[in-house]
Amino acid sequence: MKTTVTQALRMAIVDANLHDHETLVRDLSGHSIDLVGMTTGRAALAGLRKTAMDVCLIHVQLPDMSGFDLYEMLADVQPMARRLLITDRYSQAEERRALELGAVMYLCKPLQPSWLEQVQRGPQPPLSAPQWPTWRPHTTTQTP
Repeated sequence: MKTTVTQALRMAIVDANLHDHETLVRDLSGHSIDLVGMTTGRAALAGLRKTAMDVCLIHVQLPDMSGFDLYEMLADVQPMARRLLITDRYSQAEERRALELGAVMYLCKPLQPSWLEQVQRGPQPPLSAPQWPTWRPHTTTQTP
């Protein structure tokens, strides 16, 4: 008889407003997830040096540092974790930066549990930054 042991998904949420995720946590309660929450980037760096995570949700605006900076710092601290950037309001500039950094996803709160299925499907795919059009002023050439 073959025995399969499933390990709980280890997930960190780094957000100054952890209470914003109460519904998500409640919706995920039926899944096997070990969840830890941190409200600052410094707390996240200290805590995540000690425990390997599978998924890290990082808010783009933290009280003590940019979530984008934390995202980059965690590349060395949590190299195997799928890192996602989250925000309160959509910003095209933030989304571009998230994709340029290689974020698995850029999500707006409130988060729905469906994103977790996409993240769990396999190894972290490297996302290339989209080819955003570059604005160039219109020039005309006059021939004499």
